[in-house]
Amino acid sequence: MVARPLETKMPTDPRLSVGGFVTRAVMAALVVGAALLLWRLRDALAIGLGSVVLAIGFRGLAGALHRRLGLPIAWSLGIVVILTLGIVAFSFEVFGATLAGQFGLLSQKLPEGLSRIEHSLSGNVLGRDIVAQARTGLISMLTGSGPQVAAGILAAAAQTLTYVAVMVAGGVFLAIDPDRYHGGVLALVPRARRAHYDRVLGALGEAL
Repeated sequence: MVARPLETKMPTDPRLSVGGFVTRAVMAALVVGAALLLWRLRDALAIGLGSVVLAIGFRGLAGALHRRLGLPIAWSLGIVVILTLGIVAFSFEVFGATLAGQFGLLSQKLPEGLSRIEHSLSGNVLGRDIVAQARTGLISMLTGSGPQVAAGILAAAAQTLTYVAVMVAGGVFLAIDPDRYHGGVLALVPRARRAHYDRVLGALGEAL
């Protein structure tokens, strides 16, 4: 009898198997999907983060006022929010008046400067051609893309003001009862790690 050589099976690398490839493909798809979801929700995430920062600031100032004056925490929080919004509104009023005055001065000086430039350029053929092209371009912009650009700027400004209002409202809402949301976050953590995460959240709050 001729002895047949023993067949030895080569160890299969799980990374090269079909199951391993499918697992890696699914994980990659999940990562890409999560990234796309975060990108689509970037405005909501920014508003949420801003609300958390404002809530921590409101609550910290209210706590300091509560400790110094002995006022109820709800009264302290209301005073802090009203004073903060009042200071912001007063700052906008002051700087807005200054900017309005500067724009008014610019609106008076700019036509005079443009008129002098046009007069100096009209002394030769090349200058008159430049002035004519500039007028044509200005008319084209005012009748073409100009209104669309202005509408886009106004829409962006309105959206920004809306986001700020929602952020402030969210900050006040979170600052009213922060323990509830703090406990809700800790409830998502395994019980054995809650003390550690409680200290981490406290350190983050102090840093913010």
